Amino acid sequence: MPTFKPGTVVRVLQEDWAPFQNIHRTVQAFTAETGVEVDVVLSEIPEFWELIGRSFSEDEPPFDLVGADEIMLMQYAREGTDEALDAIIARDDYDLGDLEPAVLDAVSYEGRLYGLPYTAVANVLSLYFAP
Repeated sequence: MPTFKPGTVVRVLQEDWAPFQNIHRTVQAFTAETGVEVDVVLSEIPEFWELIGRSFSEDEPPFDLVGADEIMLMQYAREGTDEALDAIIARDDYDLGDLEPAVLDAVSYEGRLYGLPYTAVANVLSLYFAP
């Protein structure tokens, strides 16, 4: 996995959906602290899925980082096209203590961590019974 130094640009893909609308503010703070520029593309489904697929499968992917849900993340982990983060987390002594074990399990495959959760979304099952 590449290391991004000040002055470089990281290309990020994220779904264009309400929980992620504030990503541009977060990116500004990140750039101010690190000097690493971030180019964010917000994309709607189905284009989003196509761009994620290209990012995980092409030799020259269009994005460096993608915001994927745990289902898509596990698909690419099983296929071997996603890189586990364990070595990077250990190298950087990144503290995962604030994350619930169940959350980490959702982004792990065969005991290796493939993603870092950064938002919580409550899925709701809505039922309607016709009279």
